[in-house]
Amino acid sequence: MDSFFYILLFIFGTMFGSFGSVVIHRLKSWESGIWTGRSHCKTCDRNLSPIELIPILSWVFQLWKCRWCNSKISAIYPILEITTSLLFAGVGYFLVDPSLISLWYTPEMIKLWYLLIIAFLTIVYVFYDILYLEIPESILIIANILTLIALAVLDRWSPLLIWNIILSLWVVGLLYTIMLKWFKEIYDIALFALACVGVYLYTQVFWVSYHDSFLISGIIWALGIFGFFFAQIVVSWGKWMGWWDLRIAILMGLTLGVTFSFAGVMLSYFAGSIIWVGLILWQKSRKWWKEQFSTQVPFGPFLACGYFGVLFFAEYINTLMKIYL
Repeated sequence: MDSFFYILLFIFGTMFGSFGSVVIHRLKSWESGIWTGRSHCKTCDRNLSPIELIPILSWVFQLWKCRWCNSKISAIYPILEITTSLLFAGVGYFLVDPSLISLWYTPEMIKLWYLLIIAFLTIVYVFYDILYLEIPESILIIANILTLIALAVLDRWSPLLIWNIILSLWVVGLLYTIMLKWFKEIYDIALFALACVGVYLYTQVFWVSYHDSFLISGIIWALGIFGFFFAQIVVSWGKWMGWWDLRIAILMGLTLGVTFSFAGVMLSYFAGSIIWVGLILWQKSRKWWKEQFSTQVPFGPFLACGYFGVLFFAEYINTLMKIYL
């Protein structure tokens, strides 16, 4: 039964991966009809037939070329579909209980759907970042709103629920104001300091800590990771990290909370260091890579690796932290 569940998620992932490629293209090109528009060849603009829409297999059987205009179909499409499939299967294997899913246990079903949506949104922003060296605002806004709602549901029995929600929205609002870059950096720093002071005073006045609330735990580390990334941007004048990565910082902090946020950031930097060394070697022999990423490398994929790495292996990481910390 468990194997069937994982296979089903894998197949489900291929379909969402195929849809993700459409979302990425139409977000960038501002093409209408993300939900209702027909998929078509970018070169000859011909609508694709149902057979041509079969994930992965259609790319292989067509020898990675359009059947009509013979233009080359990028390998990014099957890679995206396979990555989404593996991530969906990983969510099923590591993060939910298949026995409860088979019983249609409502909380576990809600958890599964939330995690799959976050996984899909992560795939979209990762591949968007790889292709265009930026992260779509709308994708991270949706992910952060869903996460705030999920944390509020987990905090539903808290007597301070309404105040926790108000504080969370206020802090996230200040962080998004900073990311909009309306003001000079000195004022952005002041806004960040205001958010930190506000959270500190709130915890002192209401005698609440991160142990008492999922929202408070998430907000504290959303501030922590955001501040860490923001400091690198200010010090390096945007050379070490991009403003787009701040959106991911909020999502990581909200989801991982106090317990695992530090581990998530460290895993991201560890993955980035290893892959970056390989890319430097690759860069020396590949002209295409030099032209594409000579001055900037997407950090979103590394953050996603750390994020889901911690989610998938939280139990093992927690054990290691208790032993060595």
